[in-house]
Amino acid sequence: MLLDVFLKGDVYIDYPFEDVKFRYMKPTGRVFCRFYGKAEHEIEPNSNLYHEAISTGMQITRDEYFRDFIGNALAKLKRLSWQEAEQRAQRLKASARAQQALDAVAAGTSAVTAGVRDRLRDGLDQLCIDAGWTGLMVAWLDCLLSGKGAALTKSAFSADELAAHYLQDCLPLSNLVSGCPILDASDASVPPSLPLALIRQDATLVLARDYHPHQIWLRACADDLGMENLVVTGQALGERLDATLFQEIISRDGAPARAVLERTRHMMAFGGRWYLPRTKFDAAELEGLPEFAAFVQAIALPAPGLDAPRQILHIATGVNQASAS
Repeated sequence: MLLDVFLKGDVYIDYPFEDVKFRYMKPTGRVFCRFYGKAEHEIEPNSNLYHEAISTGMQITRDEYFRDFIGNALAKLKRLSWQEAEQRAQRLKASARAQQALDAVAAGTSAVTAGVRDRLRDGLDQLCIDAGWTGLMVAWLDCLLSGKGAALTKSAFSADELAAHYLQDCLPLSNLVSGCPILDASDASVPPSLPLALIRQDATLVLARDYHPHQIWLRACADDLGMENLVVTGQALGERLDATLFQEIISRDGAPARAVLERTRHMMAFGGRWYLPRTKFDAAELEGLPEFAAFVQAIALPAPGLDAPRQILHIATGVNQASAS
């Protein structure tokens, strides 16, 4: 790195060898350091690690400095065309893993019963989703209910309750979201929305999990199912360690709309939208929304086993979002 860059203005440095970034503020001469996925802190300008980074690191932009795991992971993923996404979906539905899961149900060695399998198949059909996804849906439920999955998720859900949740509160969103990266801001009280990414191979789903063993387990599950469009980050949303912005954010945990918006505001792009599923529409919830957001509409999405459709609150960023960020 040429030292004359320090004479021109602020300097941002990435040092991948030690998983760390630095920023030099020219007006004050102060130096800040942030290890990947960690909070920023000030260091002395004579730090040995800092001078190693100057010698062998690479200069980056300000956005690259503040962009962390999520942004880097998304940047490495190829954006698929509709045809490519469909081809990948067909491979997954016909995979050995999907057939193994169905064989285990037939043999009685799965945590998922034949009745739940049939409910999943019928529910997918009612949602106009290819029933060929049944095998991998069964495999995912078995992951949640068995061994390490049951311990890490601390789920009180039965197989039948998990099937109901996904068919009624998660997969209906597959008919609504677009093919852009989607942040699921739901807390750990609801099962992970991995099946949403499974069904929508043209989109990328991002899950934030600050509990490290859960994060590692989710990634392993995605790999086991053959998924390439799921990003699991090991940080809480409130830590604000990542400057990646999303056009779409969903939250399925039933938290009040205002609370969801305030908690995820820093990750919403201008012109983006939140989708919040509800059992029924309640106008009172929308009173006093933050000034940076505006309610657009309630979208009725039918769901298997429900007399009334799910109501999806569609909330968009308002005109004051840019100045409020």
